[in-house]
Amino acid sequence: MAYSYLIIFGKNTEFMDIRTMSNVFIDVRNITKYYKIKKDKGSIRNLILPVYQDFLAVKNVSFEVMRNEIFGILGPNGAGKTTIVKILCGLLEPTSGSIIIDNKDVSKNFFKIQSMTGTMFGNTMIYYRLTGYDNLKYYCKIYNILNYNERINELLDLVDLTNWKNQYVENYSLGMKSKLALARALIHDPEILILDEPTLGLDPENSRFIRILLKEMEKTIIITTHNMEVANDVCSRIALLKQGNIIAIDTPEKLRHSVLSSFIYQIETKDIAKLTNELNNLEFIEHIKQIAENRIEVQFHFEENLPTLMDVISKYKISEFKSITPSLEDAFLKFTIEK
Repeated sequence: MAYSYLIIFGKNTEFMDIRTMSNVFIDVRNITKYYKIKKDKGSIRNLILPVYQDFLAVKNVSFEVMRNEIFGILGPNGAGKTTIVKILCGLLEPTSGSIIIDNKDVSKNFFKIQSMTGTMFGNTMIYYRLTGYDNLKYYCKIYNILNYNERINELLDLVDLTNWKNQYVENYSLGMKSKLALARALIHDPEILILDEPTLGLDPENSRFIRILLKEMEKTIIITTHNMEVANDVCSRIALLKQGNIIAIDTPEKLRHSVLSSFIYQIETKDIAKLTNELNNLEFIEHIKQIAENRIEVQFHFEENLPTLMDVISKYKISEFKSITPSLEDAFLKFTIEK
């Protein structure tokens, strides 16, 4: 599969050349979304005569997704990830901007887009007082799937829930509920999967199961997550989102390489608090992250600053000092700090 790669900075990026050269399946153009929220929620006056103000959730977001690509939207809680995917599947209307899926405007072809799309918003849209089998049967009826018994068994086998199909969902573990929610999203064999935090709260085993399953599918998949491991493992490209703005789009590898202008060292010492305080006073230090009780990672600019760093840490009894290869998290921190 041929991809086009693009780093986005600012709001006026043009996509025309890329669209003519690539097999673009989903084209998101300049999406902005405002919500009306109450001012002074706690005041008695506002209960009687509420006053509203605009809250900007997403600002001028643009990106394109290729057919059968797994595209990630990575950002912290409150960055606007869920708002974007709800607009993508037609559940929210943008304040401005447009979304074209398979040459169809989402705002004018809602039901057609719905038939092409499977959505998973956590463990919602599954019924705890029904069995796993009956949950899927219910959605088969909605989508008018005639050979539903065959389809249900196929999906239950796919998500490894066959042995639990006649158990009530209220007795499922969190991982099993997530698997059933994914099976529900796949019930009508959609061309597009839109998954909002699909591995949120899952143990490593179930998270890995879902990641492997997604990579084996031949579908166009959009995943929102704040989990760096999921984004790095599953996505072919990632959009980094901060406060409703996309600050960069590229492959995980290229995003990691974007921080190579910085140096990252891991330091271990029993005097970690004193060392951290001293390092915080150095202007060339970009970021300090504590990763264990006596261990920190230090990220800094320019190789010529390494001797100064060494002078500082030489005052302490250091049990470990080693260079670290940048991670996707390092790239995310770099872009969010700079932007």
